[in-house]
Amino acid sequence: MRLKINRSLLTQLRWDSAAISPLASIVHKFNEPGRYKLLVMAGERLDRIGVIDLLIDENEAEEQLNINLESVAKEKFSKANQIVRHANPEKPVVFYTAGGTQKFAIVAYRIDKEKEVRVFDSRQLVEGDTFIVNPLVSGRYSFTGTHGGKGELVIHKKAGRLLPTQGKVVECTAKGFIPNKLESDFLQPVFFLIKTKEPSRLMMQFEKG
Repeated sequence: MRLKINRSLLTQLRWDSAAISPLASIVHKFNEPGRYKLLVMAGERLDRIGVIDLLIDENEAEEQLNINLESVAKEKFSKANQIVRHANPEKPVVFYTAGGTQKFAIVAYRIDKEKEVRVFDSRQLVEGDTFIVNPLVSGRYSFTGTHGGKGELVIHKKAGRLLPTQGKVVECTAKGFIPNKLESDFLQPVFFLIKTKEPSRLMMQFEKG
């Protein structure tokens, strides 16, 4: 059996919370029970490539819901082939892509008495959302946010067989990032917790090996 290596993962050096790509994910909690319509968009022009019916129910199992946007893109999109997912309001929904080169965005509407009310846009993260990045290439990275502030992350090369079990946490506040300088081990994710009232967009890129 021939193993397939995703070279784009091994060489990815830039991330943008407004364009979900491999080695990154966005976490959002739909706190109110009810029905939601999730529009999945992809590509440079963000064409609509799928719709997910999300049902938030207190009776659902209290488990985190993970949605692989790459698999949604492979579905045959039609009204007769709606994708349905279920989740508990106490648990978050994680949007990610397992591979490929496409970049995705999610816009969610709550169905309220036959009206659609927009409640979430992955391109504009708000308080309570989380942007998770997990780079593979060691070196120095910079990160910025439209809420203001900038920071620096140093990722060390893999050492030994043990892998980190906990991630690093960065708070994104109106006064900037806390902390704004940190170090991370190989395969140790960085959690950017949004704590700003105004919508924010985060960007991170490799600077030096």
